[in-house]
Amino acid sequence: MKKSTIFVVLALLCLNFWATAQQNQAIDITSKGLQVGQALPVLSLDSVINFPTKTLSTSSFRGKLLIIDFWATWCGPCIGMFPKMERLQQQFDGQVQFLAVTYQKSAEVKAFLQQRKTKHGAIPLVSNEKQLHRLFPHVYLPHYVWIDENGVVRAITDHEAIDAQHIRQMLAKQDQGFEMKHDTRLELNSQNLFLNQNAPVFEQGLKGYSYFSGFIEGLSAGYAIYPNDTAKGKRLTATNLSLMNLFSIAYRDYGNFGYKNMVFMLKDSSQLSIGIAKTKLKDWAKKHTYCFEVVVAPEQSETRPFYEHIRRFLAIYLPQYQTSISYRQQACLALVRTSRATKFEARANSDSFLKVDGQSLQIQNQHFMQLIRPLATYYLQNIDLPLIDETGYAGPIKLSLQADMGNLDSINKALKAYDLALVKKIGSCPIVNIKEL
Repeated sequence: MKKSTIFVVLALLCLNFWATAQQNQAIDITSKGLQVGQALPVLSLDSVINFPTKTLSTSSFRGKLLIIDFWATWCGPCIGMFPKMERLQQQFDGQVQFLAVTYQKSAEVKAFLQQRKTKHGAIPLVSNEKQLHRLFPHVYLPHYVWIDENGVVRAITDHEAIDAQHIRQMLAKQDQGFEMKHDTRLELNSQNLFLNQNAPVFEQGLKGYSYFSGFIEGLSAGYAIYPNDTAKGKRLTATNLSLMNLFSIAYRDYGNFGYKNMVFMLKDSSQLSIGIAKTKLKDWAKKHTYCFEVVVAPEQSETRPFYEHIRRFLAIYLPQYQTSISYRQQACLALVRTSRATKFEARANSDSFLKVDGQSLQIQNQHFMQLIRPLATYYLQNIDLPLIDETGYAGPIKLSLQADMGNLDSINKALKAYDLALVKKIGSCPIVNIKEL
């Protein structure tokens, strides 16, 4: 059954005749009322339209199948059911009686019926109704309760069960296969974000999430990418990072990026930290750094979809910057293979890690890009060349390098055991372009 957002909201606002204490899990509202097999008490209902008297008793319909229709003037499917209910009542004349009830005031209902010229034939309408709503609490409309000839509840359904076939089954006592309607409700504090709600389901069912803010005092500058989780997906958390940092992360699936291979076309160069004195970096960071967090669904957690997702969110949060990737032939430091041997292949299902210190680098079950990144960012940052991967190998790798990690010759001696080398050459270097609109 399709329900629009406004329909759901109105239903939640109007049908609040049950206790609204804060809860941390969804509650089956229909289970709080009369259930199948229980008897409907005899009720006297007032404010009746289209009936010989202004009041009626539910006992008036004993001997017939009574189908109570909970409806409202704003509910499109409810209004659309009136002609169908009229036809069914005529078809099963003397055996079936529909009774339409609403919480709305009589004047409101009469004005609506007159304005819409809605025909309701022999179906009585009860307005300003509260007793039946208390006995049969629900969230979504339309809502139907089936009462047999003896006044016993036989079914609680939505409007899709209202047809001749189901009525025949009910009259023939063959109603065991009826699909019962269960309306659930979870208390929502509209003043809180979803992740700050009392119910743990908001976190347990998390499939996607994003957060963006400016500088946050007390947080160090950095980022972390957390491993994929089959239930929650993959998460990036970045704190107090500059534009360059954010966009270099966003394009990590293309390579490792920094000042050496990023082009900035900005209206105000002070957005970059180039030339900022160390004593003034804190003040600069307060104006020009950001905090950013993204959680993606498991199906988006592979490398390319994950970073594409990050780029889309940055485009939303920083729409004044247009970014793109391009390639140019230039001098670079390229990681290449010196033979066709694959001496660096990782064993299947092995643990994944990257360990770095001044005299060693160990990497297992990760890709060459994860090797390029610490080499370019930490160990060889004084080499005025961008680092690129020209191995052409896309699988996971395993390397253990023992070397003076700040010295290119020493690193190459360690790489030689794997038939790898870092060589200076003219290569196709990826470039991230950032243009302020």
